[in-house]
Amino acid sequence: MKIESYDFGTITINNRVYFKDVIVFPDHVLNYWVREEHLVLKPADLVEVIKTAPDLLLIGTGYSGVLEIPKETRKYLKGERIKFKIMNSRGAIKEYQKIMEKKPKNKVVLAIHLTS
Repeated sequence: MKIESYDFGTITINNRVYFKDVIVFPDHVLNYWVREEHLVLKPADLVEVIKTAPDLLLIGTGYSGVLEIPKETRKYLKGERIKFKIMNSRGAIKEYQKIMEKKPKNKVVLAIHLTS
């Protein structure tokens, strides 16, 4: 998946523009990613990610980094042996692009909050 651009509230992936939060998997994009609690990432919000057993999960916490990642969620990911990095959305996208340029076959998933 190629991310062409990102700005507050919008992301362009493979020439398609998205206006809602997304999860970018190696072979598809989950459009309109809705969480149980809008600005809190809970384990139940990551079920589809866990099923794919990624090498790395990048979590974009929003333009200003407002999405909260509680200890419970971090503990859950560690228990599932999922490596993860948490950063604001711009940073997560840059990291994703850097990894994909160097190792495009890596199984990296990007879960990204597009606003706040």
